Amino acid sequence: MEIHVRLDLDDVAVERLVASFGPTVNPGQSQEQALAAVAEGVARAAFEEYVLYLTGARVPAGIRDLRELRLRLLSKHLPDGVPRDVQVAALFHLTGSQARNLLAGTRARYPDDFETLFKETAKVALRGAEKLENGRIRITMSRSLAAFIRDLLTESVAPAPTPLTDASGRYDLAPSTVEDLCRRLDLDQDEVGSAVGE
Repeated sequence: MEIHVRLDLDDVAVERLVASFGPTVNPGQSQEQALAAVAEGVARAAFEEYVLYLTGARVPAGIRDLRELRLRLLSKHLPDGVPRDVQVAALFHLTGSQARNLLAGTRARYPDDFETLFKETAKVALRGAEKLENGRIRITMSRSLAAFIRDLLTESVAPAPTPLTDASGRYDLAPSTVEDLCRRLDLDQDEVGSAVGE
C-alpha cells in the first residue's frame, strides 16, 4: 500500500526536526531532501504503530513499552537506522542516562531487530574509522553502540574498545579487536577506514 501525505510544517517545527534528527546529508542530496527522508521514516514508524494498535497486534501496557516500541519502529524506518544516544534523548525528552537505558531496554525487548540494526551501524562506524599506527584504528560511536560491541566481544580474548578521555565518543581499537569484530560482523577487513575521505 502506498500513501502520500503532505505536511505543512512551520519553520520552528522544521528547525526542531533538524536539531533532533541531524539527518545525514548524502552526496548529491540537499538538506531538504535529507529531512524529507527522515520525515518519511517518522511517518512510516507512526503509521506502523497505529496499525499495530488498531489491529490489536501490539498494545503497549505502559509508557516504557510505548517508548521501546516507538524506538524500535523509528530505528527500523529512519534512513540512518538506530538513532544515536543524543538523538534518543532529544526525541523522547530524556537525559543522556535515561536515553541509554531506553536503548538498552529496547535492544533487550527486540533482540532480533536490534542485533541487525546495531551490526549495520557498527559496520558504518568501522568503514569510517581513522587508521592509526601499528594496525590500530579510531572510531566514533555512541555509548550504546560501544556497549553493543563490548557485548559482541564478551567471549573474545581481544580487548574491548578503549574510550578517549576527552568524552568525544571516539574509541581506539587494537588490531586483534578489529579482526575479531570484522569476523563477527561479516565485514571484510579491507573495508575498515574505506569511507574516510569520500
